[in-house]
Amino acid sequence: MPVADEVRDARSGDIIAGDFVEYRRQWRPGLEPGIGKLYWIPSHPAVNARMTITATSATGRVETYDAGSLATNEGGVQFYPSGIPLPSAGTWKLVAEAGGDWGCFELTLH
Repeated sequence: MPVADEVRDARSGDIIAGDFVEYRRQWRPGLEPGIGKLYWIPSHPAVNARMTITATSATGRVETYDAGSLATNEGGVQFYPSGIPLPSAGTWKLVAEAGGDWGCFELTLH
């Protein structure tokens, strides 16, 4: 599982995710949905597949987020945009799933 604390983008399994540096810069407890944004790029984009992100804290708290449907950027890359307002500081395991694609990332917030 890649540690995403000091990297912009990280790859795990079938998914590239980021921008973790910018997310950590903007994050604060009580962050409103849509402010803390991450993108998720699947290896096998499927138009009808929705992405789910399950965040589990080191203390066992579980939050589930729906990243919704695929979007396409100016360069033609298909990705899932998401606003993930992680509720507290600490280390979080983020598991992203869409269709048959899967990735797992570790992120520590201060």
